[in-house]
Parts: sequence; structure tokens; C-alpha cells
Amino acid sequence: TVGLLVVLVIGTAAIADGGGDASRLVDTSNLAIGGWLSATALAFFAFLGFEDAAHLSEEVHDPRKTFPPVLFAAVATASALYLAVTIVSTVAVDPAVLAASDGPLLEVASTGPLGVPTRWYALVALVAVTNTCPFALVASSRLLYGMAVDGHVPTTFSRLLPARRTPVVASLAMAVIAAGMVATGAVSDLAEAAVTLLLAVLVVVNIAAVATRHT
Repeated sequence: TVGLLVVLVIGTAAIADGGGDASRLVDTSNLAIGGWLSATALAFFAFLGFEDAAHLSEEVHDPRKTFPPVLFAAVATASALYLAVTIVSTVAVDPAVLAASDGPLLEVASTGPLGVPTRWYALVALVAVTNTCPFALVASSRLLYGMAVDGHVPTTFSRLLPARRTPVVASLAMAVIAAGMVATGAVSDLAEAAVTLLLAVLVVVNIAAVATRHT
């Protein structure tokens, strides 16, 4: 969140300083089906944390009452922030430059009167990713625990740590799996594969839900 707010402030300052071009927001000359699909996959990945949060809902006090409003408020806030960053970035920096860059937000963060060195902003991004990874591991361990409780995987993964009542075996298993994947070095390939598989799962689950409802 801090990283996105930094981009928003720097990009807004660049636009106020006379840079940027607002006509880029309505330019449809480069629209293509591939771009729509890529944007859909990216948006799905950006909101993946909210799906992960659902796996932790049973650990919230009175989840039926407290979790839904908090979840919807968080989704609305994140949507507004993402939209604002997208608009400011598109106006402040040429979309062609953003598309060709390995770090589009770095391009925005280094422009205008408040621009910062890319290494400084890269450090902010590194901290943000470091914060995201433990949350993903916690959420995935709860998913594995739930599958074990329902009998879909060995019940060993449903064992809880007595003091904290947390799924210790499932947590350790997911940590080992994640460490093994990261050790391959193909982190970008893993991210693309994860998004693709999650989109496929989303489609299958929605089809199954509709079919189940009508049968």
C-alpha cells in the first residue's frame, strides 16, 4: 500500500508540473484481445489476497458478522487505489514505455519533481513482497488444513499446535514446498503458472457451482 501511495503522489506531482498527457486515457488505438487477457490475469492476481483472506475467516471472532463487511470494505478501498494508480501512471508516463519496462511503477516513481532513484523504490517493492509471501503461506496452509479435515488429503496435515491451535504440519509442508519452488530460480515462470492455474480453477469452480445448483 505504501508503495502504491508513493507512486500516486509522485505521478500526481509530475502531472501537476506540466508533464503527462490526459488524452492517453481515451486512446484505443492499441487495444487488442491479448492486452485484455493480460490485464484480466493481472487484475485477478492483484485481488488474490482477498481470496486468501477467506481461508482465515474461521479464525476471526464471529466471522459471519465481522468478516463480510471488512472484506467488502477492503476490496472497495483496494479497487479505488488500483484505479487511481492506473490513471495517474497512464497520464504521467507513455503507456508504450510502461509496457516495455520490466518495472512499470519504477518508471512512474522516477519521473517528475518528486521522482526518486529506482533503487529506493525497488527497496519499497521488496519490503511489500516480503510482507505478502508470509500471508500467502499462512493462507495456503489453512487451505491444506481444511482439505485434511474434510478427508481429501492425509489427516496428518490437520494436526494443530496445542498452544496456539494452528496447523503446524500444514504450515511446515507449505513452507517446504514454497522453498523448493523458489530454489529453482524460475520465480517469474512460477508466478505466471500460478495465475494461469488459479484462473482455470476459478472457471471450473464457477461452472461446478452453477451445475450443482441446477441438479
